[in-house]
Amino acid sequence: MSAELVLAAVLFVGGGAPCLVRVCHGGVWDRLVGLELLSVVVVLGMLLIAAGDHREAYLIVPMVLTVLSVTGSLVAARLLRRLS
Repeated sequence: MSAELVLAAVLFVGGGAPCLVRVCHGGVWDRLVGLELLSVVVVLGMLLIAAGDHREAYLIVPMVLTVLSVTGSLVAARLLRRLS
């Protein structure tokens, strides 16, 4: 097992758990911030997995997730601003 894979596992557990707590318990804006931070943690973990396996094909999914995450959070923020 390479160091990148171990680091990805630690990142998923150590970085993802507080984000999930914020997504499950918090206000509407706190949940949106927690979800955005969780997507950053997932993208970084997926990049570490791609580097650990030495496969460039694994880089497509984090790139698409990054674009969708940013777009989704902007749309959700605009919707929440209209509702409040």
